[in-house]
Amino acid sequence: MDPVTWLLVGGKVAVGAIITWIKGHTVLVAVLAVAGVSIASWAYIVHQFTVTIIPFLRSTLGDTIADGMAALISHLDDVATLLQRNVSIAWRAFKSRLLSWKTTFKKTTASTATSHSEAYVLASDGKVIKRVIEEEVPWAELPEDIRHAFMRNQGRDEVVDSKDLTERIVRATATEKGVDLDSDNG
Repeated sequence: MDPVTWLLVGGKVAVGAIITWIKGHTVLVAVLAVAGVSIASWAYIVHQFTVTIIPFLRSTLGDTIADGMAALISHLDDVATLLQRNVSIAWRAFKSRLLSWKTTFKKTTASTATSHSEAYVLASDGKVIKRVIEEEVPWAELPEDIRHAFMRNQGRDEVVDSKDLTERIVRATATEKGVDLDSDNG
């Protein structure tokens, strides 16, 4: 199985992590957004160091300090460039390989609900793989919109198109931060 397929369907841990992310962990979204902005604007950061900061260090503190800073920025540039490529590859894989991902929340007790997630992923060999994860979720850990929908709809099941929701959240955050997800960095 190729690495991208393994990442998408490699088991309960990978899918569970994605599902957990979708369920309202805004701190993770914020961290990813900040990392995305840093990665997306990395070329500008390197440019500023190259034309402003390193020459300033060279003229005021000497060649040794300036060369050390240049070496540090070069090392960080290798890491940032690799991350840019991997983010672009992962985003394209998400859009092309994850065919469907729906999560159904069913109220089970006064303090819990069952989360039933089904994902259909296109493997590199062309086969469609189905993954299902079902778990009990405490009321307090349910996404706010799901809790509110349960209250409005007398506890009827709530279905979320998790693929669409993920894409909208990521795109909105990226747009807000000035990141072009569809640029070809890989």
